[in-house]
Amino acid sequence: MESEQFYEIKIKPNEVLVRIRPPDGGKRANLNEIQKKLGELDVSYRMEHLFDIYRRANDEFETLAKRESAHYEINMEVSDDGHEAFMTVIPPQIGDEKLSPDKFKTALESKGVEKGILYNEIKRLMADKVEGERVLIAKGQRAIQGVDGWIEFNPENEQDTKVSVEDNRADYREMNLIKSIDEGHLIAKVFPPTRGANGFNVKGKVIKGANGKRARYGLGANVTINEDGTEIYAGKSGFVVFAGEKITVEDVLELPNVDSETGNIRFTGVVRVKGQVEDGFTVEGGQGIEVFGTVGKALLKSRGDIRVMGGMFGTKIKSGNSVFAKFLSDCQVSAGKHVVAEEYILHSNVQAGKIVQVTRIPKGFITGGLVRAGESVWSPSIGSEASEEKTRIEVGVELNLRREFDELRQRLARNREKFDKVRKNIRVLQSHWETKGKLPAEHQPEFEKMIKLGHGLRNALLESAEEHHRLYTALASQSDGEGFVFAAIGANSGTSIQIKRHRFQVNSTLESCAFRIQDDELKVASYGDVQRLYKLTHPKLPA
Repeated sequence: MESEQFYEIKIKPNEVLVRIRPPDGGKRANLNEIQKKLGELDVSYRMEHLFDIYRRANDEFETLAKRESAHYEINMEVSDDGHEAFMTVIPPQIGDEKLSPDKFKTALESKGVEKGILYNEIKRLMADKVEGERVLIAKGQRAIQGVDGWIEFNPENEQDTKVSVEDNRADYREMNLIKSIDEGHLIAKVFPPTRGANGFNVKGKVIKGANGKRARYGLGANVTINEDGTEIYAGKSGFVVFAGEKITVEDVLELPNVDSETGNIRFTGVVRVKGQVEDGFTVEGGQGIEVFGTVGKALLKSRGDIRVMGGMFGTKIKSGNSVFAKFLSDCQVSAGKHVVAEEYILHSNVQAGKIVQVTRIPKGFITGGLVRAGESVWSPSIGSEASEEKTRIEVGVELNLRREFDELRQRLARNREKFDKVRKNIRVLQSHWETKGKLPAEHQPEFEKMIKLGHGLRNALLESAEEHHRLYTALASQSDGEGFVFAAIGANSGTSIQIKRHRFQVNSTLESCAFRIQDDELKVASYGDVQRLYKLTHPKLPA
């Protein structure tokens, strides 16, 4: 509690009253301050009377001194910051002196008050004979400090770190910790600084008001700003980085790992993972994916190449271009162009628009599962006598792709029809809402159901559109020429080879061989002879 709250002084026409409040929590009125205030009010009193009142501190007004002046007195007070001045008119106790304007002038000059004077208040004091009341008589003008400019980032670009919860279990995969942005999208708005304005105090001193400062930021790579400098846009797709007061859009997203700390990754540019992709997570990179470690039972999806320096175990891969990996084990792979494994393809379902290849000679192999390619399959060894699982190789798979493409187009058409119906129903309910000002309670569950269904159908359409693009690319890349299967070391018994509509069953191990269509039959030929023929008519193998 401030000291002033422990005492109060009243000046009456014929006496001066003082009230001292009792101590509170070890604090009490400051006697020196009381004496100073009485001096400012020009009060004559006996010190022992003040001591008595101070000692009693009974929270009641007591007479400190009698007044017997024959003249008007005007007490002036100026606040510590000089922003306000107060006036108290004290009438004479004897005589009939009249209050003149000169008294006010003299009082103002005594404290140096010269600006912000409230002349209407002075007139009121004289006309209404306002006496013994502390009245605000002058008021300065406070300086206005300019506001610094600032940047306001588009809230649509902010990361949503909320964890979705279903059945009381947190799904840490869908945290969306990485937020990508499309080319031309608004990144941030730039707000200019405001100007300051000078003020003054009642003594006429100018109080400076400073202008605000320009927002601190710099434009880095892949960002643009409009002509008036108020809006910043993405110059290309990527993710926004604001570091060192510089805004950039990066098209390569680098991560140490993909796990519960990152959640699922969906990014428009290239995703580069320095470590592992753990089981259960999704990585979508619009322009490509690079993983330097291994990938578990995850989903990798991209319109561009997918490259995994380590192996893949139980991974589902969809690429609009090509897939490269150290090895594939129990994987499902779909690529618009090529699938290349360094060591082996084991128990996997692989489909490539052009070429499937295992590169390590002599130890590389394809064993188990189904491998389909539009143009050719290359592997040191194919099949395994030690494995009971059959190995199927199919080349020239345009019929399978065409069937898959047609089924997808039908599914797209059905979902578009459903989406249009849901959208129309939502519009009807919205129109009712806008017309009536509110939605009836009985329609609220229906509206929420429609919104949820609409979101689900929209996401399904987007996913189907990407799949449509992948299949279209794969079909467009299909060769009208012959199909080939190459086994540099050999093909083991139990392996099924199909090229276009022709099928060949390997019943006994064949050393260093190739399979091709000749005279409308699928024939086994010399690896070297067919390889030379292939190189004459085809570009080099994918690297």
